[in-house]
Amino acid sequence: MKFSRLFGTAALILSLGMTAAVAHADGADPTVKINHPVGGVDPSCADAQAADPTVVCISDGQTVTINLDTTTTFDVGGSTAIRSFEITFPGVVGNFYNCFTDIFTNCYSVNTGTATELFLFMGGPGPCQNNGNVGGQCDGEIDPGNEFTIQGIGFPDGATASVQAPEPSTAVLFLGGMLALLAFSRKRSIAAMQS
Repeated sequence: MKFSRLFGTAALILSLGMTAAVAHADGADPTVKINHPVGGVDPSCADAQAADPTVVCISDGQTVTINLDTTTTFDVGGSTAIRSFEITFPGVVGNFYNCFTDIFTNCYSVNTGTATELFLFMGGPGPCQNNGNVGGQCDGEIDPGNEFTIQGIGFPDGATASVQAPEPSTAVLFLGGMLALLAFSRKRSIAAMQS
């Protein structure tokens, strides 16, 4: 098999592994949600933690560890809005995971083929794509002082995840690389079919 076909096949498999909602037959897919809190009160990080010590302050470029078997409330610190999130957790090879958000226009579950899964939440402002078909507009960012929640549903007790608010350039580079791989594999497959 030609290297280009092998490379194109690998890129296609990787892109197919990125899915936002692939259901198990039993309907018990673990799910991660990033949403605005009910009530919408947005105190500063210090005020939020004074009122509720379980609130986690996070700022752009910071990584924290959370429990995925519960809901965690975050408050954005610093002076920069958060425009994307990466949530990494020990997954199960072959399992599929769902993601929903009413903040970002898109979320993806990346099946790495190993025992680690990665959720990417990014994009906006624009129409919400992954919020349970509710529709509406997603801001695409969380401003300093604003609260949001990360909720894990269907994860085993004690499951933890690493949550990172990467610098915006990191998310752009990752997405750009994925799109380039997809375009390259498509170009090669079209050329192969024509010859």
